[in-house]
Amino acid sequence: MAPTKMTNQEQSLRVDTAAGFRWLQRWEMHDLAAGSLVTRLPENKDWMFSHTQGVYFHEICASDLFKVGFDLEALDGSMHRTNHAAINPAKWIFEARPDVNAVVHVHPHAVVAVSALKCGILPITPPSFFFQSGVAWVDAEFHFGDEYCKQMVEALGDGKILMIRNHAFTAVGRTVAEAMYLAYSFTETCKLQMQILQTGQEIHIPTDEELADHALSYTDDNCRLQEDGTRGQEYDGSMEWPGLLRILDREEPDYRN
Repeated sequence: MAPTKMTNQEQSLRVDTAAGFRWLQRWEMHDLAAGSLVTRLPENKDWMFSHTQGVYFHEICASDLFKVGFDLEALDGSMHRTNHAAINPAKWIFEARPDVNAVVHVHPHAVVAVSALKCGILPITPPSFFFQSGVAWVDAEFHFGDEYCKQMVEALGDGKILMIRNHAFTAVGRTVAEAMYLAYSFTETCKLQMQILQTGQEIHIPTDEELADHALSYTDDNCRLQEDGTRGQEYDGSMEWPGLLRILDREEPDYRN
């Protein structure tokens, strides 16, 4: 159960995290009960939110999330079953990246398929242009011990996507909204790539100049000031997230419980 007293920021994070799990289910990024979304308040090094291992994503509500310390022990006397493969990598990422407050780790079929291809991510679709830089790779290891988590952090660097060969991927964001937007966009990239490869037809690859121009359209530098003094769209999920919450409020309002 959720604590009886909490800050507004903590409750808001609970709601966003529960919503993230619901959308991972809706986007078919669940793998029975495998996968995770781990979150924290900005730069908090005392605890992070996790979910009980074995609970399915569509069941998770805001009050189901519990705090795990950076020593990987559940706080407040909680007896929840923690998922070491979720919270240990998240701990290492949070400690190395003060800018990161949400870590998604999931195994969508298309991503797993691309993770097994030597060609990696091909620059052949609009979402793939977003990931022309910043996708890191690391070999798979399924125990997620400290040495491997260190390798994950070193490979990720200051990027936002870590592809784990023959396994899955991890997306990190400053907010739940950003991590979810990246997870969705990257999965769509892999889905489209696999659909194109399945045609067996020759693939058109844009020129280096075209790729540079496509990539530039997604960068913060291209979010130019508008006439009213506001900036254009930034690709951090902030525009899409409120609408995703509205859908859940209509169709799965219990996620806020």
